[in-house]
Amino acid sequence: MLVTLLVGEATAQETEDPEVLFKRGRSLAAAGKCADALPLFRRSHAASPAVGTLLNIADCEEEIGRTASAKSAFEQAQVLADELGDGKRSGYARKRLEQLIPRLSRLRVVVRAPAEALGLTLDGQPLPRDAWGRAIPLDPGLHQVVAGAEGYHDYEAEVRLEDPGTTLQLEVPALTSSTAPAPPTAIVIRREGGLGLAPRIAGWTVGGLGLAFVGTGAGLMLRAQAIVDEAEPYCPDAENACLPQGVELRKEAQTNERAGIALLAVGGAALTAGGVLLGLGYASEPADDDLLDRMAVAPWLGPEGAGLTVGGRF
Repeated sequence: MLVTLLVGEATAQETEDPEVLFKRGRSLAAAGKCADALPLFRRSHAASPAVGTLLNIADCEEEIGRTASAKSAFEQAQVLADELGDGKRSGYARKRLEQLIPRLSRLRVVVRAPAEALGLTLDGQPLPRDAWGRAIPLDPGLHQVVAGAEGYHDYEAEVRLEDPGTTLQLEVPALTSSTAPAPPTAIVIRREGGLGLAPRIAGWTVGGLGLAFVGTGAGLMLRAQAIVDEAEPYCPDAENACLPQGVELRKEAQTNERAGIALLAVGGAALTAGGVLLGLGYASEPADDDLLDRMAVAPWLGPEGAGLTVGGRF
């Protein structure tokens, strides 16, 4: 009985040994089983806090898509590394954070009537007032917000975060009195940030270059025609029967024509790419008025120049 008891205690101690837990977690993570490795890493870190364990927790959280949890673990790893004077791992954690932050999904809770007695919870945890109106990083998935105050019906909303690098806005309306009918669970969401800004900047830049190329190409084509007209007196008999001056002028015209065609092609492609980028950028903005559905943008090329035609219903 004594031998069995001692063996059992030794096995239990070995099971909770932080080094053993860490190695088991590493084996599972290496096998692509981060969800199973995370509990082992957490138990190892609880028993013996270590920068390496936190970095492995962050890696696994990011691997399974829990980006906000990964951010928290990287931040803890950086703080602990700084405390221990481990500059190398602190720098590594900081670099990983810089790479991760643009991909975070965030929720902004806006309270339209912030009564003094009003309280908010996010996923069952109190949401401090200083967090109201701020973009809070959260793991992708379903989240619940509840607003309540004594004498009023609770306001409940469910928000699903999916797209990396975007911020969803939830607007909490004024609560209704408890003497009135209870309102249904509702969601008032406005998408902001995310992919909108960068593609729009790139779209206007690429489109502007495209317009410049089209304009330059059209100018060269017009110049080529003007040179052909200039060469006409030196080519009196037939198209290819020209005096030396006419031959040189026609060569110059052909050079301008080829360059003009090439610039028109490049410019047209750039205008198309710019339009696509602008579409992507504005598609991630609030769809309050379906502006894109009511707008049309098209390049034009004529004998006197080139440009863009913008039209629509406003």
